[in-house]
Amino acid sequence: MAQRLVDRALTVADVLEERIFPAHVPLPPRWGRYYRGEVATRGVVNRARRTAKHAV
Repeated sequence: MAQRLVDRALTVADVLEERIFPAHVPLPPRWGRYYRGEVATRGVVNRARRTAKHAV
């Protein structure tokens, strides 16, 4: 993975403008199910569905 270093601290806006959100870039339906955690994985013992507790 390429590393890009900056000469200043990044702001929240700096980070969020570079992040690719599924709402901005459409995912194929199958990938969307994986992204949202809707696919049960046999190898995972604890399949508890998590919800964001601290999301804004």
